This record gives sequence, structure tokens and C-alpha cells, in this order.
Amino acid sequence: MIAGSPQVSKYNSNSGEGEVAQYIVSDPPTLTMKVNIWGEVKHPGQYLVPYTMKVDIISLLSMAGGPTPEANFKKIIIIRADNDAGEAGKITVNMDEYFTKGELSDIPDLGPNDTVIIQKTFIGRLNSNNTIFNVLQLLATIYLITNG
Repeated sequence: MIAGSPQVSKYNSNSGEGEVAQYIVSDPPTLTMKVNIWGEVKHPGQYLVPYTMKVDIISLLSMAGGPTPEANFKKIIIIRADNDAGEAGKITVNMDEYFTKGELSDIPDLGPNDTVIIQKTFIGRLNSNNTIFNVLQLLATIYLITNG
């Protein structure tokens, strides 16, 4: 799902065959870029955002409908796409520090084709696998067998 205008065309000043466009010109003409958000948000997917807009994790979380209750803010991963400046790699961000201090300088801006991954908390992972339920069921079974 791409949020934004349904009519888009690819734009990349240095594009050659096999290259992914880093910027898109939408209709009406606005220079936009794609950013992705996966994981524990209400509407994960790919979003078109105006290139002139300063986009960070907070903005993208808002566009994606906000986090789920099981979102882990201590270890948000940004997969930085290789861009014109040659920046590529993986960045880990602790949003809990932002919520405590309120310091925006700790939050990196997003670039074209970046992907933000919001993982589940430890308890969220346990709940999603029904692990707690299975362990409690096992303990109850052992109790019933031994105290039968």
C-alpha cells in the first residue's frame, strides 16, 4: 500500500537500467520519496512523503496510524538505503530516550527508500507465540500428574 497520489512517475537524474528511483514526481507535480515501515504499527507499508518535508520516525509512525501496544521503542531499526550521498547501513534508535528527554536531535531523519522496523517487545513475542499459555498449561499438567 502506498499512501499518497495514485498517479506517480519515476524520477532519478542518474537512473540507468536496473536502478530504483529514489524520488518520484506525483500528480500534481510534487517531488516525493518512498519510505517503508514494517512491524508493530497499525498500517505497515510503503509511504510516499514530500521530499521537502522533514521525515523522521515520529512522522512516519503517525502516518502509519501509530504503534501497536506491543511495539518495542528501545530498539527501532532503520535500514538506510544507499542514496546519492553514499549512505547505507543499519541504525538502531532508542525512542524511549526521546520520550524521556524530548530531544529531537536523537532521532535521525529518513531518506529515500529507507525502511523502519518496529519490533515487538519481549512480552509481545511471548504472547504472539502463546508461549505463556503453553508453559502454564504444562505446569498445570505436571501439577495434576504429581498431585493427582
